Amino acid sequence: MNSRERINLSLNHKEPDRIPIDFGGTNQTGITRGAYIDLFNFLNKDKEVIDLQIVSQTQQLVEIDGNIMEMFGVDTIPFRANSMANGMNSIYDDAENFYFKDEWEIKWKMPKTSGLYYDVCKNPLADMSIQDMEKYNWPDPYDKNRYLNLKIKAKSLYENTDKAIIALNPIGAGILELSTWLVGFEDFFMALVTDKKKASYILNKITDIQLEAWNNYLEQIGSYIDVCATLEDLGTQNGPMISLD
Repeated sequence: MNSRERINLSLNHKEPDRIPIDFGGTNQTGITRGAYIDLFNFLNKDKEVIDLQIVSQTQQLVEIDGNIMEMFGVDTIPFRANSMANGMNSIYDDAENFYFKDEWEIKWKMPKTSGLYYDVCKNPLADMSIQDMEKYNWPDPYDKNRYLNLKIKAKSLYENTDKAIIALNPIGAGILELSTWLVGFEDFFMALVTDKKKASYILNKITDIQLEAWNNYLEQIGSYIDVCATLEDLGTQNGPMISLD
């Protein structure tokens, strides 16, 4: 039984030959740059890590070497849409931090000395009215460059690997967490109570953008993937962010 068969059998609630293994198939099961370097050095004492490819700037996740994936018996492989930051995610710095902006124009920073990942440091929609947001430069889910050559890449991956191919969210992160990044954590949760019209506008706008992006994405790659993966952050260390009541 190969990896693709193993994953698909499991997703159909049937018992495979062994438990499937996912390592780096999604942004939630990946490995950060520092941890990966330590792992690589432990497994390859006579080699040096070269050409690390960052696949998630905010989380500092890296692409995992194929030999390491085989060593762990990994059954999954990620598939990503083209980046549409248009240069906005170019990293710049000051004396203490690294910075970049993503395609939603959210500003992120990471400390130079002790940083493991980037945190939001500027919320672009803070203090904006709905009228202001209607004029905002939202990401374009119809931009053909986002999906350029993806069908060819997906077909090639499907034909040259037996791993289950996981299509990752083509635009942004979770709808709720994106809302908090755009507006500010406290301000957005306050808006859910005190300005429901504004909160609804933001949630609906992000949802509409992501749905259109997924439709265009799957039109290109749908025949070659096994799993669609999106993400969301709904909890804290102590419980859900929003009361279940």
